Amino acid sequence: MTKNEFFDILKKELKDIENDQKKELLADFAEHFEMAAAEGKSEDEICKLLGDPLIVAKQFKVDCTIVKAQQEATSSNMLRIVAAALGLGFLNYFFVLTPFLTVVFILFFVYFMVLIFLGVGVIIAFTALIALFANIEGLYSIFKYLSFMCFGISATAFFVYIFMLLNRLSVWLFNLALKYMRFNLEIISGRKGSK
Repeated sequence: MTKNEFFDILKKELKDIENDQKKELLADFAEHFEMAAAEGKSEDEICKLLGDPLIVAKQFKVDCTIVKAQQEATSSNMLRIVAAALGLGFLNYFFVLTPFLTVVFILFFVYFMVLIFLGVGVIIAFTALIALFANIEGLYSIFKYLSFMCFGISATAFFVYIFMLLNRLSVWLFNLALKYMRFNLEIISGRKGSK
């Protein structure tokens, strides 16, 4: 493979990447070519040392997506990272997709359950409040309805707190997933094992 072929493939694969990032990567590879050529290596040898431009481009896309997600933590950025990582190899379907889907399923399930219990607390409190004003049968009845209303308010407050904790847990899991994806990228690109 020649230098021009290497750069043509790399440019084609990096068409979705922002121009500044693309220019920086291409400049880095041009510098690698110049340094290796100064050492007397042929273009074919340099291309073999640098690796397959398709894989290099995929790894760079994942890396750019991780950086973007660190700057702007959104679920769509996390989905982009997972999609880009899946393009790096078959094993990533197991090492990336399986843990990702498991965590997402568990989080959705827990959020769903918390919202249900939150709703139940609100329903109990309002039902007791309505019953208190609609059907006063004596002092015992008032205390019964007030206790139900207090229970409903307490349950609502408790599950609002749990919901807030879940939001913090989601942020922590997002950051953990970013670290895992970076680690995965380092393993795939061979940067982790060569240190």
